[in-house]
Amino acid sequence: MKMFNSILALSLMATASVCRAQLTFSGPATLGSITSSATVSPAPIITITSPATGINLTGDFYITTAGNTTGNMITWNVDRPISGTSGPFNMTTIYTGFTSMTGPGTNVLTSGVMESHIYNGGAVVPGTSSSITFSQSGLLTNYSLSNTVAVTGYTFTPGDTLRLQYFVDLNYVGPGAVYDINFPAETVVTALPEPTSAMLVLGGMAMLAARRRR
Repeated sequence: MKMFNSILALSLMATASVCRAQLTFSGPATLGSITSSATVSPAPIITITSPATGINLTGDFYITTAGNTTGNMITWNVDRPISGTSGPFNMTTIYTGFTSMTGPGTNVLTSGVMESHIYNGGAVVPGTSSSITFSQSGLLTNYSLSNTVAVTGYTFTPGDTLRLQYFVDLNYVGPGAVYDINFPAETVVTALPEPTSAMLVLGGMAMLAARRRR
C-alpha cells in the first residue's frame, strides 16, 4: 500500500508537470492593429482574457462592403509580453468560430490563416509557429480547427511577445454586404511531456487499473 501510494503521488506530480504552462508573462494580452480592405463596422464586440497558458479571444468582428470588394477582409493580432520560459513546450492554436455573410451578392471562396507564434523586433522567432489554414465562402462557414506544434529550441529574449494573429481574404461580388467573423480563438502553451513524466503517468494509471480489478 505504501509503495502504491508513493507511485501514485509521483504520477500525479508528473501529470501536473505535463499540464503546467512553460511561458511566463509580464502583462495581459491586448489587441493590436486591425486592417481591412473594406470597413470595420459596426465596431467589434470582443473579449480578450489572459489565462496562465496564453491568450483567449471571443466575440465578433464586423466587416461592411459598399459593393464589389477584393483584398484583405480583416487582419488582427493580439500580443502578450513574455517574461521567461522554463523549458520546451507545446503551442496549440484553436479556432472554433464562424464567418457569415448577409447581402444580395456572392461571397466567393477565399482562404485565411490563424497563427500563434513568438514575435520580436518585427519578425517571427524561428521554430515557434503553430498555424491553421482555412477557407470561407457562401452565407456561412463554421470552423472547429486546432494545430499543436512542439517548440523545443526557443530561448527567451527581452522584448519577446506571444502573438495570436488572424487574417482572411475577401472576394465579394454584388451590392453592399455585412460579414460577421465570430470567434473563440485561443493560443495555449503547455509543457512538452518529458519521457520520464510520461512513463510515470502511464505507470500510475496502470497501477490504478490493476488495483480496481482486485
